[in-house]
Amino acid sequence: MTFSTAFSTNAVSICKALSLTEVTRLERSRRYLLCLQPGSFPLDGSQLNDFAALVHDRMTECVYSSKLTSFRSDVVPEPVSVIPVMEKGRQALEEINLKMGLAFDEQDIKYYTHLFRDDIKRNPTTVQLFDIAQSNSEHSRHWFF
Repeated sequence: MTFSTAFSTNAVSICKALSLTEVTRLERSRRYLLCLQPGSFPLDGSQLNDFAALVHDRMTECVYSSKLTSFRSDVVPEPVSVIPVMEKGRQALEEINLKMGLAFDEQDIKYYTHLFRDDIKRNPTTVQLFDIAQSNSEHSRHWFF
């Protein structure tokens, strides 16, 4: 697992409040035992994917074909990059928008080009642009607090 889930964050907070300071990660999972008719063939990859799509939320859950033995991961995050808005203007934002799938529209590109080039007067990072994209996403937006 490459990240701690919200469940883990809450569970670890509860453990710390109970003075269980050695707990640094706690995740939950579900396993399914599929009982097939005698004499039937094992499910193929496509059938397993179809089943998984029915029983899990791909936005918040992962499918593991074998048991996890550790929370450690060999995944190395991409390095943070500086996007040259000061030098290339809107073209830099258009390129990173396509590369990262940020879903910035014309109005966003225009606004953020002006914000970074003219107001803030510095280049944004990929982390900042990803955060902006997530904040503006309909999926992530909370309409009241």
